[in-house]
Amino acid sequence: MGFLDGLMGKGGKWHDCQKSLQGLAGTLSRMPSPQVKEDGLLSAWFIPEDKSVLTNRNNVRNKNDMLELRLKLASAKQGPYLEALKAMADKKAWVSGALVNDDAKEGKAELHPVDLVWARLPLDLAPEWVKGMTRNLKDPSTEIQYFRILAASSDTKSGPAPALETHKAKATFPYPAKPPIPNPELKYEIKPLFDLNADIQLNHERIRDRLELVVELKCVKENGPTVYGAELVVFWN
Repeated sequence: MGFLDGLMGKGGKWHDCQKSLQGLAGTLSRMPSPQVKEDGLLSAWFIPEDKSVLTNRNNVRNKNDMLELRLKLASAKQGPYLEALKAMADKKAWVSGALVNDDAKEGKAELHPVDLVWARLPLDLAPEWVKGMTRNLKDPSTEIQYFRILAASSDTKSGPAPALETHKAKATFPYPAKPPIPNPELKYEIKPLFDLNADIQLNHERIRDRLELVVELKCVKENGPTVYGAELVVFWN
């Protein structure tokens, strides 16, 4: 008997696959559009590059070749979260969360709860503060990376086991290519779009040439839920 089976008993619908996916690459699908249902449950579809995650513990693959992202959102942040997520549709994205099988849907593999979603967006979608940072580039051809990041814990006291635990989620951002200028300095800034009970750290990992964002996701029992959205810009100058 698995951990989740013991927690939920015979009437449970989810089987915990004991696997956390970190930074799974793919594309957020526009068909069907991401939505928040009446009970606050987010449903979005993700086309993973690694197709192995689509196969459940019974060796049956999801029929639509997509991974559903599911999360019960705090009502105060449903609208902002959904709007931020819609801007990522059809874009290269990365997701982290708990891989489970939904036994109410023939064991379908899904990410439930989804902890983090982040995507690199084109600069024409960037806010004015991002454009202001990039107007005085020493080299106009410098690569500028603009990301949108969403993190949340489930607003629930029942469901898959990971939704009931406070834990940390990480998103990583490799450094962009250095421009051909003397002694370039890495420039980066992160600004929240919305913040509900979020504790974050943005680490500058020079040895690995990357930034790492760590978000503590609080469960409902421990001052949660957490809902956090942010924009990040990274470039050399």
